[in-house]
Amino acid sequence: MHKIIVITIGFLLVVILPSCGVSQITVLNDLSLVLQLDQSHGEVGKPIEISFTVIRTKSGGPPLGLLEAPEGEPVIDIIAGDGVTVWSVQQPPDRIPHSLNLAPGESTTIRMIWIPGPELDRQRVTISGILRLKGVTGLQPTQIQLPIGETRF
Repeated sequence: MHKIIVITIGFLLVVILPSCGVSQITVLNDLSLVLQLDQSHGEVGKPIEISFTVIRTKSGGPPLGLLEAPEGEPVIDIIAGDGVTVWSVQQPPDRIPHSLNLAPGESTTIRMIWIPGPELDRQRVTISGILRLKGVTGLQPTQIQLPIGETRF
């Protein structure tokens, strides 16, 4: 996974973004949800590294406090393209977070590798970073549309 590099030269701020990856940021009150892929165009059979980060910002809207998922659900998750590849399904039960308690400036990240199958060739697929919160309905996932192979779009 490529890192974002920030360099300060006097009053000039330079941000170097990965040239071959793509990311999407969603802001929810005092949280930033960052979904990153290590490539902007997928290929059948070629692994794609996906990461999803939840960051508690130092400022923002009203604080959400302890982040808890509905009973038995992971608080954060990744769902890749085919809807069958799910980060939490691939993990041992003791590695799946059901709550997060992040101080301002703290974050947590989950990662997975996904390999698009031949049935997805020439398609645009959705990669989703999910934040599930108890008592909150209608949260939109952080999503990226990823073309696989030679797409028609």
